[in-house]
Amino acid sequence: SKTYTLQTTSSGQQKNMFHTGKLGFESYINNYNTLGISGGYTSRSEDHPEYTTSLTNNPDPLPDNSIIRNNTSDEKSGTWDGTLDYKRTFKDSKKEFTASSSYSYNKSKETKNNKDNINDYGDNPYQRNINNRKFTAFTLQTDYVHPFSKSKLESGLKASIRINDEDVNATIYNGNGGYINDTRYTDRFIYEEDIFAAYALYSGKFKRFDYSAGLRAEQTISDGDSKTTSLQIKRNYLGFFPSASLKYNWKGSNELQLSYSRRTNRPRIQSLNPFTDYSDSLNIRTGNPYLLPEYIHSLELAYMKTLDNLSLSGTVYYRHIDDVISRYRSFDALTGVNRMMIVNLNTADNIGVETVVRYPIGKAGNVMWSFNIFQNTLNGENVSADLQGSNTNWNTRLTANYRFSKDWSFQLNGMYSAPDKQPTRTMKGMMTGVDAGLKYEFMKGKSSLNFNVTDIFNTRKFDIHIEQDFYVYDGIRKRESRVAMLTFNYRFGTQDTAAQRKKNQRNPVQEGGGENNDIGF
Repeated sequence: SKTYTLQTTSSGQQKNMFHTGKLGFESYINNYNTLGISGGYTSRSEDHPEYTTSLTNNPDPLPDNSIIRNNTSDEKSGTWDGTLDYKRTFKDSKKEFTASSSYSYNKSKETKNNKDNINDYGDNPYQRNINNRKFTAFTLQTDYVHPFSKSKLESGLKASIRINDEDVNATIYNGNGGYINDTRYTDRFIYEEDIFAAYALYSGKFKRFDYSAGLRAEQTISDGDSKTTSLQIKRNYLGFFPSASLKYNWKGSNELQLSYSRRTNRPRIQSLNPFTDYSDSLNIRTGNPYLLPEYIHSLELAYMKTLDNLSLSGTVYYRHIDDVISRYRSFDALTGVNRMMIVNLNTADNIGVETVVRYPIGKAGNVMWSFNIFQNTLNGENVSADLQGSNTNWNTRLTANYRFSKDWSFQLNGMYSAPDKQPTRTMKGMMTGVDAGLKYEFMKGKSSLNFNVTDIFNTRKFDIHIEQDFYVYDGIRKRESRVAMLTFNYRFGTQDTAAQRKKNQRNPVQEGGGENNDIGF
């Protein structure tokens, strides 16, 4: 048999600069009606130079190949956003009605220049790609809370619209001072996703029991239009997401809770684009327009107990996932090309136990330690017979907080993940980093000075081993994670922290991520 070996080493930097401005006001129309409006603009510029060396060791009589590539990427973008909020309360009642709308528009332009020693044209890049992208998000929602004597009903409606238009114009140098279109890399993909949802959640208390039950319904309409491949992806589906919990409170600070929920995780927009990216001719990426959302069933049994100052909790959980969204690599032994795409695997099951211990340090701080051990079972035989199996994994986290005085506070946290063995890949154990932060507050709490250091011991990296038929891959990926930051904050006026958190949750989901949906918005 013949063995081909490809060794690739990449190093690069990423420099970002942000400028953000935001203005808003809140009007208390009367004792029961409040109206708020805010808007802002953010500009961002990014410079991303990268240097890559690829060495191919071929069996005789083929010669070895070496490619040295310099890539530069320059991106500029601007984002406009605005929100409008209304809140209505009622006299002598805890009833509450809220309505809000938000709008966000982002426009960016990225220019990539690629030079290599195979196509050397001096100062002229061999390849130049210009990516123009527009992203629009609009959300409108209402929420209503109606209390009863020992219970309450929460309900709401929400409409969310996201439109992403990405246009990549790729050119190659013609050798005579100009550039011509390169159809291998030119692509335009427009994707719109509209989600219309409604929910109702009833919760209350009966003797020693706390209970809740709810249902969220979603109608999703999506339309993907690949101008490059002339392929359109249209979907229209209805989903139901129930949730329920029951908690029993004993005397002596003991609690036992059983809960269930169903939620969904949608694929990323880039994963649905059928375009094939040949930026690295030996490691190509292909989108999957037929990718489905994954659905997660979660069942948990938790026990909480307080012993003097020590708080203990233990949770046994089980999660079942249908249509698992996962990366999949395939290797063509004839061409030596490795192809990566996102696929749906049949199912995954996850069962585990998590323990959390919290201990106070006097009245000034606390230490929290958690340990999580679980077993994963994967069934991906619909894609490949090798994608089946089970593995046991664990991770642990330690967090410490301490306030030296009224103005000074300190935080330290660290986490370790054990080696993760999947049917076709293994990820080595990783100390995900030890982070520390020091905070000084002054001007009666309106201002603060924060000094943070992430990954103090510089251990945060991903070390992966993949083994398939005719293909073995070993890779280490590491970013500059040991970073020191000094920030200054000043707060104008007053802020309703709880209301702000709720408002942030209502903001449109930005491009690139799926949504995990449970009851409520």
